[in-house]
Amino acid sequence: MRLLEAENCASQLFALDSHSAAGLQLRGRIRYSRGLIQDAVNDLKAALDIESNNADTLLLLSNCYLISGYVTSARPLLRRLCALDPMTPVTRCMPAFADIMEGRFDQAIEPYRQMYEMDRTNPMAHMFYVWVLVLNRRIDEAAAIDRGLPAELRETVPGRVASFLYLATAGRPLDARAALTQAIDATAGATDARFNDLLEIARNRWKGFVACATASSVRWSTFTHTSIFFIVLSLLKISAFPHAHPTTGALFP
Repeated sequence: MRLLEAENCASQLFALDSHSAAGLQLRGRIRYSRGLIQDAVNDLKAALDIESNNADTLLLLSNCYLISGYVTSARPLLRRLCALDPMTPVTRCMPAFADIMEGRFDQAIEPYRQMYEMDRTNPMAHMFYVWVLVLNRRIDEAAAIDRGLPAELRETVPGRVASFLYLATAGRPLDARAALTQAIDATAGATDARFNDLLEIARNRWKGFVACATASSVRWSTFTHTSIFFIVLSLLKISAFPHAHPTTGALFP
């Protein structure tokens, strides 16, 4: 329903201006949320041609490239983004996300720590920092950060996923599975087909580790769903992720 309302807003923008940068950005965001990454990229590139210094467009377009494995295409956009908007927490960590995509996990720790310090009450920043610490096998530090999450944020989906990450790598699979299941069950709404497919791959590769998690009730918004894809799949050590992603491999020239 909210995406339909957003589409109506985009239509109104295009009715006022058929080449509206705001309309193109909004439609790109909608298409991104629906998993139509190539269509989203087309809209976002067109929006950037009109407004070359729009930080939101740069952020989302670079994220589209990164989740599709096109790190070299994302790097110039990230440099522009960091020059334009260095004080936004998510901007601070995006180049480090590119490093992670290239396997340089250790280089990502400090940027993600900075993002976390800039926005400590944001459960997404908390989750990302725990993820990076786990990727670097700094489990004690991840546990300490996770214990520091305020109680009112612990039951959020990012809070649950953060707990899953450090519990799984700390050798507590039953507790980790319970945390992930509760995170999934806590999010009601439309099914994301990509998440269903990827979770099924994760189940098969992990031999049932998350088999009790039900994907039918999952709904992720904007960055959240792709963030969870990469966090869960990186922990589950699915090395062939580009081949598992339905859109990767045929996206960009």
